[in-house]
Amino acid sequence: MTTVITSFSQPVLRGQSRPRTGFASTVLRALFLSIAMLAATSIAPRLARASDHGDTPLLKSIPRHDARMTDLYAFVRKDCSAFFCRKHLVLVATLDPTIPPDATTYRFAEDLTVRIAIDNAAEIAFDNPDDVRNFGGTIIQPDEIRERIEFEVRFSEDRTNQPMLRVTGIPRRFRHRIRFFAGLRDDPFIRLPREGRNIAAIVISVPLRLIVRSQPGLLIWATSEISDIEGQSADLLGRSLRSMFEENDAFNALHPSEHYDATGLSPDVMIYNTWAPATFPNGRELTDDVVDLVAALGDDRILQDDQPSPTINDRPFLDEFPYLAPPHQAGGHGDPHPARLDEIQDWQRDELR
Repeated sequence: MTTVITSFSQPVLRGQSRPRTGFASTVLRALFLSIAMLAATSIAPRLARASDHGDTPLLKSIPRHDARMTDLYAFVRKDCSAFFCRKHLVLVATLDPTIPPDATTYRFAEDLTVRIAIDNAAEIAFDNPDDVRNFGGTIIQPDEIRERIEFEVRFSEDRTNQPMLRVTGIPRRFRHRIRFFAGLRDDPFIRLPREGRNIAAIVISVPLRLIVRSQPGLLIWATSEISDIEGQSADLLGRSLRSMFEENDAFNALHPSEHYDATGLSPDVMIYNTWAPATFPNGRELTDDVVDLVAALGDDRILQDDQPSPTINDRPFLDEFPYLAPPHQAGGHGDPHPARLDEIQDWQRDELR
C-alpha cells in the first residue's frame, strides 16, 4: 500500500544459517571485488553509487554535492502525548557535506529523490560474534533483501520547496502518526572536520509497531538519486564507513540483494535488532562515535585527518523531534517547530501516488 504525506544471548530469527560472512572471512573474499566492480558496470538497478562519504566521483564532478549522502541513523525514541507514550523508530539521512558554514537557509533540488528502505522480513541471526561485532548480525538469505517499507522524499518546484513524502508498505490510515522533517541542521557526524558545519537532513519518525511485526530484526538503507543524468548518479548509505573505501567499491553500483553474490561479503545495509539498544553497528544512535568505533574494529584510516578525534558532537542533540541539533547560524536558531504531518495533509501531490 502506498501513502502520500507531505510536510514536513541472542536468538536466531527465522530460518537456518547459511555460511557466515564474518569479518575474518572478508579479507579472503576481498579478492573477488575487482571482478565484481567490472561486472557492476553492466548492472543498472535503481540503486547505484553508494555509501557514506567521498564515494561518488560523478556527483562531485558535475558538481551535484546536494545529492551526496553522508550518514544514516536508526534508533528508537518514546514519543509521548498527553495520555500515553509510543515507541517510535527514528530514521535520519543527511546530505551535502559542502554547505557553507554561514548558510542560514537551504533549498533541496527539485530533481532529487531520497529513499529510505526497510526490510522487516529478512532472516537475521545474532549468534556469530564476528558478524555481530562488525555488521550487527548475519543476514541469512542476502539475495532476498527487498524494500518491504519505503519512504520516498521529493521536493516541490515552486518557491516553497515543499518536501513531499511517499510511503509504501504502511497503511494509509496510520499516516497521521508519522512525523517528517527536512531542512538545515547541525551535522551530527562526530568528526573533527565536521565541527561547526551544517548538513541537509531528513528525519522520519514512525511508530515502531508499524515497522516491527513478526520479528525484531530490520535491514535499513538509504539512497539518493538525480533524474535525467547519464551515468551512476545515485548514492547509497548502509553501515557507516564501509563502502566509502575503495576495496568495497563494488557495493556502490549494486542493489543490496546483489552484494553477497557479487562480492562474497555481507551486504552493505544497516542491521538493527530493535530488541536491543541502538549502538553501532546495531542501528546507529546520534551519539555513536563511529570513527573511533570502526577504528576499534581494526580500520583506523579515517583517523588520519581526524586528530584530535572528538568523542561527542559539538552541539547537544535535542530530546524532542527532530532530535538533531539546530544549525550553526546567527543566533543558533532555525526550524524550532517542525511541522506535524497531520497539520499539512492538503499538500498532497498526485504524481507521487
